[in-house]
Amino acid sequence: MKVNLAKAYHTRLLQHEFYTPILIGLERRQETGLALRVHNLFSFRREGVPIIVRLVGYQGREGVWLIAVAFRIATDVQLQLEGVAYLNPRRSADYRLFQNLATQDGFPLLFLNDNLKVGVGQAVVWSVYNRQQVRVLLHQLDHVLPEVVGQGRHGHQEQTEQPDAAFEAARAEFHTRHSVETLLAAQPHVNGTSLAPSFQGVVLE
Repeated sequence: MKVNLAKAYHTRLLQHEFYTPILIGLERRQETGLALRVHNLFSFRREGVPIIVRLVGYQGREGVWLIAVAFRIATDVQLQLEGVAYLNPRRSADYRLFQNLATQDGFPLLFLNDNLKVGVGQAVVWSVYNRQQVRVLLHQLDHVLPEVVGQGRHGHQEQTEQPDAAFEAARAEFHTRHSVETLLAAQPHVNGTSLAPSFQGVVLE
């Protein structure tokens, strides 16, 4: 299928290496999904490709929140593609992407060729339970995020986004503590922290 990504997503994907996932908004459908460039689209065309997606909310030691989406795609018996994409809820664009996950009933995945002009789409079910758990985390975030960010989240014009060192530190901390394998595991605990099996809300420190 032909692909028409928003300019910001198009630029980000081209800036990163192949197989680097980013979370994107599908504006017409008001959905959030995952996109990545791949070398060979054929591996992702087959219907029923086994896909696992887990969403994690994490608060770091300095109180900074991040949203992480871990995934695994089994393109064949011996090959698995997996990774983690992140949202910074302190930024209004990322917050809106997270809001979408409270209402959509599917989670789309988009695999793109090298120049981003052709893609293959897949999707997994985003259940009522998933949506409810996102709403719970949104409620938490609304109580802890600064009001100025809240104004941006609810439609006010936001300033040009600058690098967020605190968020990057929280992401490095999260990456050190939790591997993709741990996040995708069926066990209900990660490092002693209680996790729901299909939505993993991690609050540490």
